[in-house]
Amino acid sequence: MEFHASKKTAEFSDKENESGFIEAHWILRQEITLIRAKDIQQLFGNKKPTLLDVSKEFVAEQLQDELAKLGLLGNSIATHDAALKKLCETQGELAGLYYHALLINKIDKSRKEIVKETRMHPRSLDRKLQKIVQAGIPLTLTDREEPLPPLTINL
Repeated sequence: MEFHASKKTAEFSDKENESGFIEAHWILRQEITLIRAKDIQQLFGNKKPTLLDVSKEFVAEQLQDELAKLGLLGNSIATHDAALKKLCETQGELAGLYYHALLINKIDKSRKEIVKETRMHPRSLDRKLQKIVQAGIPLTLTDREEPLPPLTINL
């Protein structure tokens, strides 16, 4: 699964599927790719950053920041049914249905596509998506029968 932004791409992959080893069950790999060299320089505050500038703590902080931006830090990944139930509880029945439908569209479509198809202002879409995240639901769902546990960073 990939999440794109103007400066970064965050990618998650299932290590069990990738490696074929049962020992890798429940292990996800998280990668962050910076798009431009200027962004790397800005992140490190250094015109010529090297690998010596990268510490374990720095990497953990960057990965946690990305999880927080995606609404995944500390939040489990809900099933479709659990997300609908929680949104109805926190937002009311009609609004819960609306936000659930928006969540499903956000999973399937880009922000730009949703704005174009709905003629919704981008900031209005952001506010609506933020309501979903504030309800404790990341902007993704699992197709499994049980919610996935919150992601943790183990280096």
